[in-house]
Amino acid sequence: MTKNDSISSWLSGEIGYLELNRPELKNAISYEMWQAIPARLQLLKDAGAKLVILRGKGAIFASGADLSELVDLQTFESAERNWHGISRALNFVADFSLPTIAAIEGPCIGGGCLLAIACDLRYATNDAVFGVPIAKLGIVLDKENLNRLGRLVGLARAKELIFRGNLISAPEAREIGLVNELFAGVELEERIAAIALEIGANSLQSIQECKLALSPEGDASVRSLADSHRAVVSSYLSPEFKERSSRVLKND
Repeated sequence: MTKNDSISSWLSGEIGYLELNRPELKNAISYEMWQAIPARLQLLKDAGAKLVILRGKGAIFASGADLSELVDLQTFESAERNWHGISRALNFVADFSLPTIAAIEGPCIGGGCLLAIACDLRYATNDAVFGVPIAKLGIVLDKENLNRLGRLVGLARAKELIFRGNLISAPEAREIGLVNELFAGVELEERIAAIALEIGANSLQSIQECKLALSPEGDASVRSLADSHRAVVSSYLSPEFKERSSRVLKND
């Protein structure tokens, strides 16, 4: 288990956990925490994780970036440094080769919501609340994060969330596709662990290839169409496919 004052990470079997650990501040994400996220995810992967669950301590996912730090920024250089730290962490999560699950309780707002959106899957409790109220604060959001939101909920819903700056309930978030499924609070940890085990039992190579192809850059900068087709053909010849398919055929 790896700790600092604000983030904990550990491995349970082949499931990695990254936990925001500032419950007294509603897990507001400091610059130090944004900086630590990529390194912690990489450490979990290097330790053998096949999947990572991101969550917040104290029945709170994250109330956003740490506003007390942001209001103290006085120069373009300091503001740029801060934003690059946030942007790098969000992009690292979105591009991370392992599957990621956001386990969401309570507030999932601002930077916390962007962190959840950068994950592959999002499961939440029925009492969670979501929002990206940047317009209420006079903050501008970059194209990458806006596009992630738009791809998830659709252009009109994304604009509504941003323009109005309001918070929405977990059922509303489920309805527009912001979260995959809702669970009662006491069930969340158990249900996500079961989903993680289900995913972990499948082929990591297959999941990674599909995740890459589904990324917005999958057909362009990351790989060519020919590379994508080659990956499919190669998978038919892989030892893992041969072994997994033989088990299926034996059970028929």
